[in-house]
Amino acid sequence: MAIRLVGLCLLASCGQDPDIIRPVEAPHRAAVALEPLTLNDHDDFDRLDAWAGAQVLKVYHDLMQVAPDHRLVRVRAVHAALMQGSGHVDQAIDGLRKRWPSDPDVQYLVLLQMVARLRGEDGLLHVTRENKEEAESMLQTAAFFIAEHPEWVGPAGADCEAVERMLFEVLDGLASLQGDGMHGPADPPSES
Repeated sequence: MAIRLVGLCLLASCGQDPDIIRPVEAPHRAAVALEPLTLNDHDDFDRLDAWAGAQVLKVYHDLMQVAPDHRLVRVRAVHAALMQGSGHVDQAIDGLRKRWPSDPDVQYLVLLQMVARLRGEDGLLHVTRENKEEAESMLQTAAFFIAEHPEWVGPAGADCEAVERMLFEVLDGLASLQGDGMHGPADPPSES
């Protein structure tokens, strides 16, 4: 059984639409069969991400050269950067928001970015007095997202339940902040 890998290098090198590229016929029996890659939906991109592994950002860099205006290529490139902890996505997300402001995939990236800003270097969520307003804004954005896109499924199978988990994580952070007395106790002390 031959191992089938994506012919991404073929796609990037000829710069053609993946729908018009035909499989490469090897002059002899090859160990790897190259074939065109069709990227139509998140499932297709999830398979690409799994195939690319640690090289996923390089793969998306190449895809951006081939299809710079393809919405899902751009969304998934930013998603991959966020998943790898890249803090250099603000400009890319702003560009996506301007071009596709009501797209749920773009709105999800905004939520991921907001949560990433609340995380410390240890990877844990830290809500402080300094970022409390951003945490509250994230809650509003997440609640709106869930109400507007209840059936949405995005990158890596993310859905509204994933957004709810982020929302509850931020709520817990805000509750911890309140409990620490950083901006006043939740209930005034009782006088005995």
